[in-house]
Amino acid sequence: MTYVLTIRGRKPIRCATLADASAKYGDLRERSGRASSSWPIGTVVGKDGETFRVSYNGRVWAADGRLVQEAC
Repeated sequence: MTYVLTIRGRKPIRCATLADASAKYGDLRERSGRASSSWPIGTVVGKDGETFRVSYNGRVWAADGRLVQEAC
């Protein structure tokens, strides 16, 4: 399955898995040097249209609030 990670103000990033999305989000966050108050959450959309949220700590959450991927 292919996922697309979006972070406000940046180009969409293709990801192979939710773990890949978490890792890419974390890498961009670290390189930005921004704190949680100014770094936006990420949104991941799967091929089937399912949407996930990536929190500042890199965890991936389903729309219903379930944790689906620990931070990578």
